[in-house]
Order: sequence, then C-alpha cells, then structure tokens
Amino acid sequence: SDPSSFVHRLRVPYAWTDAQARVFYANYLLAADEARYAFWHAGLGLDAQAVRDIEHAFFVVHVACDYHGGAMFYDLLEVTVEPHDLGRSSLGMRYRISDADSGEAVFSAECVYVWADQATGRPAPWPEHVRTALVERCGDGVLKSS
Repeated sequence: SDPSSFVHRLRVPYAWTDAQARVFYANYLLAADEARYAFWHAGLGLDAQAVRDIEHAFFVVHVACDYHGGAMFYDLLEVTVEPHDLGRSSLGMRYRISDADSGEAVFSAECVYVWADQATGRPAPWPEHVRTALVERCGDGVLKSS
C-alpha cells in the first residue's frame, strides 16, 4: 500500500443505519471524520489536545463523494486516508472506505480543508508542526504543486 496513506478500521455502529438496515448515506462522512482524527493521532503522532486544536481550526470547503456499495450494522470497515495538495492554508484528503473482509469498495470521497485564523475566520497558514508532520509521514508528494 501507499506509504503516505493511513488505514483506520472501525465497526459500523447501529446508530448509523437506516430503516433499510444499511448505513445511511451521510454517515459515511462520519467514518471519514473518525479516520481523520485517527490519522492526526496515530498517523502523525499528535497528542489528544493537538487533535482537538486542529479539528477546531479548519473549515471544510469542498466535499465530493461516490457510493460504490453498502454496509450494514457491525460490518468491519477499512477507511484509507490519503492527504494531498498541502498548500499554504488548504489541504486535500481522499477517503476510501471498503469492507474489511471482502475488500469491496463501499464509499470514496475527496475533501478540502482550509485552516482559518480563529479570530477573523480568514484563511491562515497551517501550523508548522502540522506541515512538518505531514511531510515527514507522506513525503514531499503531499505538497501542492505550483
């Protein structure tokens, strides 16, 4: 697998399912969120407070997703997180969710996050410790090409 990607496994909670006993479509983004939190912590080695700080300091500015299959309560999913296009204030992340047992794709998404100055709400540079951790984990390929 790609050394710049990170894989997080989780079981589908009952609360994520709908009347058809399948994961409600929007809840795949919750799985992506959980994987992103795990990426900051386990993938980049940031502590719990740093994860909180990061998650409170950026805005989601773009989400595009595709549904490839369905998951049900207590299915084991693998969520692959692939950061890319780290710019001054923006960062892209690709998510791929698959059934951990069969390997079949269930969901994929592309998200773009923008770091913001919390006083003004305006875009601001990603903190240097986060940039450094991303490049150390993912290599220079994570950087946005000019």
